[in-house]
Amino acid sequence: MSDVLEITAQRVHGFFRVPGPNDDKYSRGVVQFVTGSEQYPGAAVLGIAGAFGIGPGMVRYAGAARTLVLTHFPEVVCQLGRSAVSVIGSGWGEDLVEHALQAEAPCVVLDAGAMEREELRHMGGTLVLTPHHGEAARLLHCSRSEVADNPLRSARALQERFDAIVVLKGSATWVVGEQEWCFEAPSHWAATAGAGDVLAGAIGAAIAASPATVEEAVVAAVWAHGSAAYSTKPMRAMAIADELPAKVEAIAV
Repeated sequence: MSDVLEITAQRVHGFFRVPGPNDDKYSRGVVQFVTGSEQYPGAAVLGIAGAFGIGPGMVRYAGAARTLVLTHFPEVVCQLGRSAVSVIGSGWGEDLVEHALQAEAPCVVLDAGAMEREELRHMGGTLVLTPHHGEAARLLHCSRSEVADNPLRSARALQERFDAIVVLKGSATWVVGEQEWCFEAPSHWAATAGAGDVLAGAIGAAIAASPATVEEAVVAAVWAHGSAAYSTKPMRAMAIADELPAKVEAIAV
C-alpha cells in the first residue's frame, strides 16, 4: 500500500457534488437504514440525521424506532427498497436481523453489533466496517490495548480479513481500503455517545450521493464528520449532524 494520506479539505475537495437541474431524488442517492433497537432507538435518529446532513435524495428505514424516526424526520420512507447503500447495525439488537438480511444493496455499511454477524458481512457488494477500538478488538480476537497501541496495523488486519473498507474510529480515524488515510481530530469533545451513529449515517449517504469512488466517499464523510465535530466546548452527537451541511458546502463542486 502507499504511504498514509492525511484527510484534509484540500484532498477531499470535489468528492461531493452540487445537484444540477437534471437531478431528482433518485439520482441524488438513496440510502436505507436498518438501525435502532428497543434498547437504543436514538441510534436510528442519529444515523439518519448524519445522512441528511450529507444530502441524499431519499432515506429509507426499517427497524424498531419507526415512530421516533418519523417524529424527527417525516420525509423518511419506512420501507426497504432499491437503494445504493444499506447502513446496518447502529443501536444493534437481535430484532434487526430479519430486516437486515432483506436490505440488499450494492454497498453495505456495517456498524456496531452487525459487524460480528457473518451472514451480514457476506451480503455481497462493497463492504464498509466502522468499528471503534473495542469492536475492532472483538473482530480481531485481541485486546483493546493492542488495537490502541497500533490502530493502523489493526485497521490493515481488518481490511485483509474481511475484504472491506475499514473506518477505525478514535482520536485519529483511520481508513484502510485501496489506500490508507488518517484524520487527526482537531479537538476531542466529539468523544460522546452517538457520534459514531452520526458517522455511519454520513458515510452511507456520502457513498449514495457522491460522484467519487466508494473509498473516496467514505474519506469525504470522515472529513466532514470530523470537521463538524471540531469545538472548543462540549457538544452532543446531534450537534455534529447539524454542522454537516456547512462542511459539505465547503468541498462540493
